[in-house]
Amino acid sequence: MIKNQFLNAFAEINLQNIKDNFLLIQKKALGVEIGAVVKANAYGLGIKYVAPILEKAACRNFFVSSFEEALELKNFLEKDSNIFILHGVYSINLEEVIVNNFITVINNLEQLELLLQASVRKNKKLPCILNFNLSMYRLGISVSEIDDIYKRYDLSSLKILYIMGHLSSSDESESQKNEEELKKFINICSKFSNNVKKSLANSNAIKLGSKYFFDLIRSGSAIYGITRFSKDHLLDQDLKEVVSIYTHIIQINKVSKGELIGYNGTFRAKKDMILAVVPLGYADGYIRIFSNNSYVYIDCYRLPVVGSVSMDLSIIDVSYVPQELLFIGQKVEIIGQNQSIYSLSKIANTISYEVLTVLMLSKRIRKVIT
Repeated sequence: MIKNQFLNAFAEINLQNIKDNFLLIQKKALGVEIGAVVKANAYGLGIKYVAPILEKAACRNFFVSSFEEALELKNFLEKDSNIFILHGVYSINLEEVIVNNFITVINNLEQLELLLQASVRKNKKLPCILNFNLSMYRLGISVSEIDDIYKRYDLSSLKILYIMGHLSSSDESESQKNEEELKKFINICSKFSNNVKKSLANSNAIKLGSKYFFDLIRSGSAIYGITRFSKDHLLDQDLKEVVSIYTHIIQINKVSKGELIGYNGTFRAKKDMILAVVPLGYADGYIRIFSNNSYVYIDCYRLPVVGSVSMDLSIIDVSYVPQELLFIGQKVEIIGQNQSIYSLSKIANTISYEVLTVLMLSKRIRKVIT
């Protein structure tokens, strides 16, 4: 008997745990302001769910990647919160950025010139963040350009809210690069007025100590209860899991010893087996590296994934599951009480961020708010 109407994968998102994690980070930050990173649709969890609950927790600073994300976020905020655009401003969206009171992060001299010209044209000090490249060579003004900035530009026409940098190795607490980049950041900040606030730390940098905190911590992963590696720090131990992901059995097959399973027969049955098929595959973010290399759970039973993960389906060995637990519609845990995001990321030899966002950004995984 089928006991569930919807058999495809779904994710339970615990909004109270998101709020609790944010409040915990505030406590650990020793009074330093926290900005929530809600880019990529709040790491896939759904910005329309996440932003309001963070706003209720008194979060007033939100970071997104792009102008498009900023526009979407604005629809879900009730108060006068700050929306920062990490990728910065471009001529194609400059006017809309200004009209919507978004705050742009300046990552290069071209963006700086663009905002300066707009400030002069509108006779208005436009707010911004100056972001400097410390060593990653992604986004950020080159340190070598600081002197050139003062020679070429009159920064007094801008309202510079923060000097910002981003650590390349904050997830590795013993890395010498953290200290090197901290010193570089302090040197950069010394070139500007003491009245300009500073932001360097992300979630992982909280674990490096208060000297990295400055005036604003930009937290993403910790809010969503995910960590880069093991829970080896008090912050990680206290964070609450936010997401659980489940699917359901849609077919049960009896297989004889020696049969080949799945595409290209990558698994051979070593004995007579009972296999269950679940509607979860790489189109849902359950990537092919989990083929013959991962586990799911029914109740407390740990069940191996066998054969190749395909676009829509995966196969699991349920040979030792009690008969009363085997039926079409039985719930199967992918991430939850028995298996954390971190555990699944270890199997995939990747980071928790990737596993969470790849799964949660799939439109095929239904979101259930708890």
